[in-house]
Amino acid sequence: MKKIAMILFLVVLTTTAQTAVSVRLQADEYYNQANYPMAIELFTQAIEMDPNDVTQYTGRGFSNFLLKNYQEAIVDFSKAIERNPGGHLALYKRGETYYKLGDMDAAMADFDKAIENGYHNASAFAYRASTKKQKGDHPGAINDYIEALTIQPEFFEIAGELGESLIYEKRYPEAITYLSKYLDNISKTDSYILYLKAYAEHEIMDLQAALNDYDQLIQLEPEYTVAYYNRGSVKRQLQDWKGALEDYDHYIKTRPEYSDAYFFRGIAKHNLTDFNGAIDDFTTVVDSLPNETRGYYKRAESHIEIDELKKAYNDLSKCIEINSSNAEYYLLRGKIAFHLNLPDETCTDWEKAGELGLEEAIELKTKHCGQ
Repeated sequence: MKKIAMILFLVVLTTTAQTAVSVRLQADEYYNQANYPMAIELFTQAIEMDPNDVTQYTGRGFSNFLLKNYQEAIVDFSKAIERNPGGHLALYKRGETYYKLGDMDAAMADFDKAIENGYHNASAFAYRASTKKQKGDHPGAINDYIEALTIQPEFFEIAGELGESLIYEKRYPEAITYLSKYLDNISKTDSYILYLKAYAEHEIMDLQAALNDYDQLIQLEPEYTVAYYNRGSVKRQLQDWKGALEDYDHYIKTRPEYSDAYFFRGIAKHNLTDFNGAIDDFTTVVDSLPNETRGYYKRAESHIEIDELKKAYNDLSKCIEINSSNAEYYLLRGKIAFHLNLPDETCTDWEKAGELGLEEAIELKTKHCGQ
């Protein structure tokens, strides 16, 4: 009797398992048709029939993930991992789910374990790279992105993210290479990637390439405000003062609180001989940043151009009050004092500039003040 009972038990168990497999296969069909709610219902039935089949939890986890039921997905993937701790797919997908929820520590732990368990899939390295990037580990992210591209060379979707991390590490030529791959293979009109590429080109002083990319970016997205500021800086370095002025004007209309824009617009105006306009911009700078010398110094230069020497002298005195170790301030103030017929002040300033190592000041003092 015991033998018959055992045989009957095994028959029932086998039949149940076979039934569970049949239901799971139906669930797979619905999953492949993107009918995820029905897939979840059938995976659940299969689990009730056979609660030890890892693939059923994994399948239901995938379905919940695609419906953005992330907490339910984590429960399913965790159950799959409990039943098969060495499995890598559930670990990878649970890591991806944690990533979607913003739990980067938990995501990192799962990606590490999945890769350690042999899941050398490009997506696993790419997601771990993105997790490291979110945590500020750009060197680690770069290594993983490159590993992903080694496994799958046509995985151009991640080339943009790799380029961004390379920029953080100031590896600009490499960044340009990967950003270009993204633009050439994924989207030529991705404004952020275009911006990054132009930024990297500017950093290595490939000014014409940067200008071309900023032109394209602004044509694609005229409201990309920072592109006007950066393009203005490129034009300034190319000494296209009129073009720089136009870009700084546009930027200041949308960001009137940004003092750097006034400073560089002031330089453009100065070089276009609009000295009064330059003085207005430099005044905005010193009003915003009264403890920085650059606004006072550049305003002094503009005052000199329109023979407002006393105002220039006062601005340079303010520079020296803020930073008494800059020889150029003493040299220029000494020159102004010379033209204002202030011999004592002239010689004192040139003597100080000479002590700070400025050869021109020593020569001027020797010529005009004696030994």
